[in-house]
Amino acid sequence: YSFFNKEVSITEGWLVTNANFTSDSIKFSEYHKMNLLSWDYPHGNNLKSRVDTMAQYPITCLTSLSNDEKSKLLKGHFILVKDIVRHPNCLQQLAIDKITIEKIIEEAEELITLPTNN
Repeated sequence: YSFFNKEVSITEGWLVTNANFTSDSIKFSEYHKMNLLSWDYPHGNNLKSRVDTMAQYPITCLTSLSNDEKSKLLKGHFILVKDIVRHPNCLQQLAIDKITIEKIIEEAEELITLPTNN
């Protein structure tokens, strides 16, 4: 197949979702040798454990941000909580006071440094 002007061969199939798989879909994928990745499958290496292990939380999980503020950050390509910790100046575009900015940064730092319960 031509992919981005390069000839490639398909070597394996993947079905990835942030939802869950039924037992029938798991059996089907095993029979056809497809790889599945979902919120809770495969056990121990699913999306939830990957997100927790790498602290790849979306900014939408921060409670100290309003939906409008989250939308503005997302439009500015600040997607992950880590983005706010790495680039706290991104919060200045929200026209919020310094105390609120500090609260948001504190929540973000706590979230990405908390130990996870795997």
